Amino acid sequence: MIPVKICGLQNTEDLNVSIKYGASWGGLVFYNKSIRSINILKGKELAKHSQNRLAIVALFVNPKESLIDNVITNVKPDLIQFHGYETPEMCKDVFKRFGIPIIKAIQVSKKEDLKIAKLYSGKVNKILFDTKLDTNKLLGKSKKTIDWNIFKNLDINNEWILAGGLNINNIKNAISISKAKAIDISSGVESKPGKKNSDLIKNFLSKVKIMYQGN
Repeated sequence: MIPVKICGLQNTEDLNVSIKYGASWGGLVFYNKSIRSINILKGKELAKHSQNRLAIVALFVNPKESLIDNVITNVKPDLIQFHGYETPEMCKDVFKRFGIPIIKAIQVSKKEDLKIAKLYSGKVNKILFDTKLDTNKLLGKSKKTIDWNIFKNLDINNEWILAGGLNINNIKNAISISKAKAIDISSGVESKPGKKNSDLIKNFLSKVKIMYQGN
């Protein structure tokens, strides 16, 4: 089974299901314009509850330095994800300060956008390719996917993660076409915008596991 990140977790029930069915990462959103945002106290609770059974990813969008400091001090995430317009230099500096691996999200609408990833080579640990962060996405209403064909012959030095509109119905094609080695899902395991559904998480992770049985 390839690594799967369940992003936008907000309660222990969904965290438990993510752990039980094999998610590698659990994403906690610290961005108050997102419908999936949580406060630092809740983040601390979820991270403690995980007990290192999956890696906790703290997600930020163009954050102030004080927010990063506060989250890292209290939540103690395993990885940091920057999902805005954070520069390569900022990513490198944060890694240097805290020693926590950095995931940098690149917002993609066309093949040319993939070139941005090369700017972060050597400055972040992983690249995450996602659709544009617009109002619908922040409200949990976006179902847009990336054209997975653009990843053919992708040439970057970093490990990368595929995101953007993934769900139980399209994940097989998404992986087959893009050749992604890791995936990120959020809206695809929600029963309504911003609200994870434990059965959808279970079913999605179970399908991915079945896809890789015998491989």
